[in-house]
Parts: sequence; C-alpha cells; structure tokens
Amino acid sequence: MRLVLFLLLIQASTLTFFGQSKSSIKNFNSFLEESYRIGDFSGIALISQKGKVKYDKAFGYAEFQDEELLTSDTEFNLNSGSDIAKLLSIALLLEEKKIDPDNQVANYLPELNKFPELKVYHLLTHTSGLTDIKFNNDVTEYVDYRSLVKEIAEKSDSVVQGKISYSYTNSILIGAIIESISNEKFPDYFYKSVGQKIDLPRSEFTVLDQILKYDKNDSKYAHAYVKTKGEEIIELLPEKESYHYPEGALFSSGNDILKMIDFLFNSEYISKGTYERLFNNDQTPFIFDKVIGQTTTCFGFEGNSEGYNSIVYYIPDSEISLIILCNYGFSSINSQLPEILNLLELN
Repeated sequence: MRLVLFLLLIQASTLTFFGQSKSSIKNFNSFLEESYRIGDFSGIALISQKGKVKYDKAFGYAEFQDEELLTSDTEFNLNSGSDIAKLLSIALLLEEKKIDPDNQVANYLPELNKFPELKVYHLLTHTSGLTDIKFNNDVTEYVDYRSLVKEIAEKSDSVVQGKISYSYTNSILIGAIIESISNEKFPDYFYKSVGQKIDLPRSEFTVLDQILKYDKNDSKYAHAYVKTKGEEIIELLPEKESYHYPEGALFSSGNDILKMIDFLFNSEYISKGTYERLFNNDQTPFIFDKVIGQTTTCFGFEGNSEGYNSIVYYIPDSEISLIILCNYGFSSINSQLPEILNLLELN
C-alpha cells in the first residue's frame, strides 16, 4: 500500500445558480467544502436542470500522489450503481417490446423453472425473495451472466415474493435475461445499443487492477483511497476491491451519467408509456430507488464500497439531476442524502 497525503485543493469549473435560491446553492457548496476541508471527501459534484449543467465542481485529486486533478470527466467506480446500465438496457428492451416484466423469469432463463411464480418484475424491484449466494469461483472469473444462472438455481431454495430486499442475485439475473434476449454479453449489448445512441466516451466496464495499469497523467480514472485505523490515507489496491458482476463494475464520469439520466427521463428513445412502466407503478420503480420527501419525489441510487461512494438522483418535477461521485470519504453518503436534498431545498 502506498501512503499518500491528503492535500486541500478545490477545483471549480462552473458555479452558477439555477431554480433554487442562492442561499441553498451556497449551503450545498459549503457542505461539500467543509466535508473536503476536514478530510471526509474527495470527489466531484454536478447539478443540472432541464439538460443544462448549473453546478460543476471538483474537490481534490484523481490520483493523490501525482496530484492529478479530478474533473467531471473523471471515471469513478459506481459500485452497485453500475445497475444504471441494466436499467437503461431494460428501458430500451421495453421500448422495443422485447421484454415483458410480467413474464415468468423461466421464459428467459429455463434453469429457473423451479420458481414458476418468479416474474421479471420481481427481479427489477428486488422483491423476488432471492438472496445473495456464494459462487464456486470469483464472479469475475465467469464468462458472462448466463454462466452464473445454473449455480443460482442450484443454491437457491424456495422463495416468497413481495418483500423488498436488495440482492446482487436479482441484478445478476437481470443481466442474464438481457443476454438471453440480445444473444450478446451484457457489456457488448450496452455499448452497441445505449452507448451508440447517446455517446458515452467516459464509461466502461472494468476492474481496479486494469485501471492501475493506465499510466497517463490525465485524470481519466479516480483511484480509490481509504483511511487506516492509524488515520493514514492510503490507496486501495486491487486485492482489496470486490466485485459482484462478471464484467467487474461500471466506471463512469459525471458528464456521462448526466447523459444516462437524460436518456431515461428526457429523450426521444424512451416513450411516456415506457417511462410510466419504469417509474410510476404502485410499488417501487425498476432498479432505481424512490425517495419521497415533503415536497418532491426523486429517483436514483447510492453506491458505496471501500474507496468509492456515489449519489445519483433525478427530480422529475423540477427536472433536476444531482450527482456526487467520491474516491475518498463520504462513507455515510446513504444517510446524508436527506440532508443534501434539504440543503438544496428539494425535500
């Protein structure tokens, strides 16, 4: 492990005000600056409204030792937030009428015919009753999602649908269904379908080991950092990083994530009918979280692991996108979401 210094640096590329009061933006900015000042945050924050970026600020370094500045084009590990790629893919398949959420999962994955009551809808809303399992090998050693289905079937007992409980097993099976329909590996399908439509130059499925082999000092990748018990900040090495999907994780930039959000909520590719199916059902939206505040509702996700943490949310009523990507600190980012929304007067 390499010891690094946590140096105070704030790089602002844009700081303007939008439909909120100047005081709310100031409070949000002060919150991030103070988190950075006390050594609890290194990352970027983006806010856009109606497709226009209104707040774009970077705090710290993509690579601490060489002092590579973070930017809104720097790629971060989205962790479980990698499922945004699955949501975009499902949205497109729904639009093309190639998938029916009310169909049995076994229609797409015959290995799971032992669960006749299991619907695609249950996987998309994490109400399947399936739990995480221990695979025989590291998940990144499997060639694709389909190659994991047999083990899931063998190691999963009878399940009862209905209760919301996040499980990587659900996400793996969603990936396998996409592969079954498209007859392609999931990353290939995503690149060819969604990626070609909206151009995502700073998004890729990879692992930390490959990122650390990249030797250009251009801030392309955000390295991950953690604090030891002795209060030293060190770089997270590949053997300490874990993955839940065959392709590793989706590493993406703030600017690319804005394009993904626009694809879902404000593009020619997703019709109103598909949007309603994705987000306006009676229970829970497909894949995304739903946060209901006092005055507004937003959709999105939080991803967290050692070294990387993220918040990505969209508020339909005001057409505001909020993105915070971290490569150090904000370990309590999930619990901080209400505070952040309050600072922006969005709750």
